[in-house]
Amino acid sequence: MAYIDVQRLLMISRILALALAVVTGILVYLLLHLDLTALEVTGTVVMAAATIALAWFGGVQIMGARRQQRGVAATLLVEALRIRSELGAPLKQGESIGAVAHSVMTPDALPPQVHPWIHQVIPQIAETNANIVASFLWLDHDLHNYKALIGYLNAARSRFKAEQQADVDFHVQYPTPESEPATLAQRIAAGLTSARTNLETATERVTETYRDCHKTLDDIEGALRQMVSISKPNEPTADS
Repeated sequence: MAYIDVQRLLMISRILALALAVVTGILVYLLLHLDLTALEVTGTVVMAAATIALAWFGGVQIMGARRQQRGVAATLLVEALRIRSELGAPLKQGESIGAVAHSVMTPDALPPQVHPWIHQVIPQIAETNANIVASFLWLDHDLHNYKALIGYLNAARSRFKAEQQADVDFHVQYPTPESEPATLAQRIAAGLTSARTNLETATERVTETYRDCHKTLDDIEGALRQMVSISKPNEPTADS
């Protein structure tokens, strides 16, 4: 499509150049023959034609800029949809942190990132909506934090599991309260409590960041959909 537009513009430019050469020749002829009336009429026609040509070229440039911005918006929207699909489903209202931790944030989860080559595309949308650029910067920040917190969550899970096993082993070795060494019992209980608290904190932080990622994606998608019409995956289109 871009190739066809360029060819068309070149053809029209050549026609206009030829017309300008013809008009220039007429003007030279009239000047040589001092036909002032015809010269004045021709000058008026030339001015009108020049005005129309400038308006046409301005319209072409505006249409080209709008088409280019829609293309950039479409590219960024596809990237936002990719990130959301890899990130996972948004949290339901009232969904518990425990449910989120087990159903969404799996131990082997690989959080998505903004694709490296998209970084050079993002600034191009600033001419139309600079807020989209800011939202992508926030999304990059949120996804980075989410990835780091996933590691924190996995470490907290491992520690809690180890403390649970230590507690089980302790009670197997000392089956009755009377046989338990008091100091060791306190240490085992304190370790389990600390690990549980750490896991709850990690899960809460990951959940909050996960929500932030989806909220930022909502902002990006909403702004981009105002610029270009692209259906979500599995959504029916006008052709279907």
